[in-house]
Amino acid sequence: MSTLLLTGVVVDASNERELEALRVDIHCGSSHVATAITSARGEFVQKIEIPQGLPSGRPTSQLTFHVFRGDEALDVAEQSWRSSGRGRLSARLALDLQPDREESTVNRLSIGSYAELLKHEQEILRRIRAVPNGGNLFLIHPFLLFEDIGVEL
Repeated sequence: MSTLLLTGVVVDASNERELEALRVDIHCGSSHVATAITSARGEFVQKIEIPQGLPSGRPTSQLTFHVFRGDEALDVAEQSWRSSGRGRLSARLALDLQPDREESTVNRLSIGSYAELLKHEQEILRRIRAVPNGGNLFLIHPFLLFEDIGVEL
């Protein structure tokens, strides 16, 4: 086994915004080797134990990252890594957080009254938070945002 210091940053691929408070489960082959939480700047630092055979200075794709917001799986990324030769690895995980068009049409909310709006308030807020700059978009173009997140008023 080799001990490596793994540093990384998790960003939204669509706008390069760093993503905070995400859980990153790190796997080497089929083995879970570590879990890290991203900082306010989307960064994580974790010491990991990996099997011998990670060639210094040569690309490898042995590590797989499962990224979660709470219990919700956001993405799985496999990266090619290049060791610095001093027991350090670093990389950048760019996640595609844009919902597929098909998914957004399956879970559409149809709001016909103020009571229905209140009933679905938490789900609507969750969807707004999942959109990059969702709060700002809600203030500037609320109806376009609602259409994008699957809410019909």
